[in-house]
Amino acid sequence: MNQVKRYTPEQIHHAGMTTITAHSACEGTAPNSREHILAAIASGAEFIEIDVRSDGEQLYLSHDLPQDFSSCVTFETLLELISPYPTLFVNCDVKTEGLLKPIMAAAARYHMVHRILFTGQCNADGKEIKALGGTLWHSLWYSPDFEDAIKRAVVFCKETGCTYINLDKRMVNEANIDYVQANGLNYSVWTPGEEKMLRFLLEKHVANITTREPLLALRLRHEIQGTPEENVSYSR
Repeated sequence: MNQVKRYTPEQIHHAGMTTITAHSACEGTAPNSREHILAAIASGAEFIEIDVRSDGEQLYLSHDLPQDFSSCVTFETLLELISPYPTLFVNCDVKTEGLLKPIMAAAARYHMVHRILFTGQCNADGKEIKALGGTLWHSLWYSPDFEDAIKRAVVFCKETGCTYINLDKRMVNEANIDYVQANGLNYSVWTPGEEKMLRFLLEKHVANITTREPLLALRLRHEIQGTPEENVSYSR
């Protein structure tokens, strides 16, 4: 895996480029599986997205409430697998309340607090996340009035200091990308996988793409945006 060219999110964004997040079930793997983790590592993506739940004692990776937590990969296993890859950060999509402190405590044991990002069901806890040393991206789920929802999200982010709006691909259009970027905020999209849409987002220099096709997204990023070494003078 070491032959893959790897960059930190900071290196990518400093160059005005788009970070790539390997969504759960990337590259045809089972969701939240060990194979998903290994595929994300192998891809060279800057983030891995996982869903986090708890049985009351331990943290596990699972989107839905499992019948048997013992069948799930533990959050500790995730940290063990990715800790040797310092450019790979973790997007924790938390599914229930009360998981922020346990997640950050586990990350601290691996000296990975600075590599933890939160999305999902924790948008109201931005101050707590910041106090814990983590980062929050404000997530928006699809609704018919998404244009108004994006405008409200921009106001919310400016008031709370959150710099990312993370939204469903069905809410994406050129006008609201321009609107969010014009307001000085970063625009993140989940989970496009079609080449046409990936190209469009990369050409618009959105801040992040969360996709189940990280290898394709990374190949297209190199084609469209180049590398950080080629874009050092570019400033978002």
